[in-house]
Parts: sequence; C-alpha cells; structure tokens
Amino acid sequence: MTFDRWWQCEGDWVEPPNNRRDGESGVKRVRDPRLGLLYVKLQTNHLYRSLRYPLGRPTVLRECDALRAVAALGISVPEIVYAGDRKQGRRWQAVLVTRALEGYRDMFYWDLRRSQAVIGDERHREMARTVGKMLGVLHGHHWQHTNLYPNHVFVSSESGDEPLRVALIDLENSRRRLSASRAADRDLLQLRKRCPMFSEADWALLMQEHAASMAAVRTRRV
Repeated sequence: MTFDRWWQCEGDWVEPPNNRRDGESGVKRVRDPRLGLLYVKLQTNHLYRSLRYPLGRPTVLRECDALRAVAALGISVPEIVYAGDRKQGRRWQAVLVTRALEGYRDMFYWDLRRSQAVIGDERHREMARTVGKMLGVLHGHHWQHTNLYPNHVFVSSESGDEPLRVALIDLENSRRRLSASRAADRDLLQLRKRCPMFSEADWALLMQEHAASMAAVRTRRV
C-alpha cells in the first residue's frame, strides 16, 4: 500500500480535521474489502518536539512507537496496518492506518448496559478488576497513557462465560516516565475524575488489582 493510496482514501470523518500543534489532524473510518474496518489518521504538519527531535517529528510516528511498545507488554491495542510520513515542501504529511477493535466497546457503553440491567454488578466488578490489572502492567513498565478517559478504554465480551479483555486506544501522547508511580498518578487521577460508572467499591477493586499487577511487574524486572 502506498502513501498516496491512504492519503486519498474515501471514508467518513469520525474526527473531522482540526488544528492542533500548529498543524491539522483528523480521522476517517474506512471499510476495505480485504482488510475490513479501518481507522485512517491523516495529519499535516502535526508535530511534537523533544530533545531528540528539536525540529519536530510527526506525532503519528510517536503513536506507532507507543502502539508497538504497549502491544509488546501483552496489552491489546489497535493493529497497525500502515504508517508513513513524507515532507511536501516545508510541510509534513503523515498517515496512520489501524484495524478496528472488533468485539470491543468503550467503558461508556458498558455503563449504559449496566444501567439497562443487561449486565449485572458482578460483571461490572470484573470489569473494574480487569482494567486495574491492565493499567498495572502499563504503569509498571513506566508507560503513561496521558489521555486516559473512559472512551479510550475498551472492554470485550458480553457473555458471562468468557473472560473480559481490555484494550487501549489513542496512544498519540503516550510516553515512558522515569518511575512507575509517576506514570500511574496522572492516569489514575484522569480516569477517576471522568469515570462515573465506577462506584467507590468498584474503584477500590481497580486499585487493588492495579497495585498487585504493578508489584508483579516490579518483581519480574528485578
């Protein structure tokens, strides 16, 4: 697949192009007859800067780095189908194509299902424990999501006979921190402030699993 093929692809805007970082970024939903449902992120001059890249680097490339690193930890993330960048004159263009997370729904959806009594309290508690365990692995390896909202945490399987699986999306701003606690603190604060679906008891379960998971990572790393 060529850069031009994805740059010019037809699809519906799920995130219309908006101006950020002195550039433009948007996401299309595209159904490919061979690859299935895809999300195509298109960016123009949408850069981040760091000590390593003082002149700027497309944020798509940082997201690719994070997706690969987090997947290597055993955490489910969208599969990369294509990623590329090019410079047109003095402006960067970048593309990231990922496969949709089939069978997953974000946490807001699961809160609605609970309010409709489609899933019970025990399943909801299992979701809290599973999310906590996954975040413990992420933070235990010093990775911080940085935009950890309920619509970025996806949970699979409505069947009570199947174990829940959790996935993360939108890792564009994710980064490694010097310590696990520093990685965890802001993420957990963000999620709790924007996570009305978890009661105090649910959150206690999440934090218990998070602590145990972080401790297990620390033990393996020693």
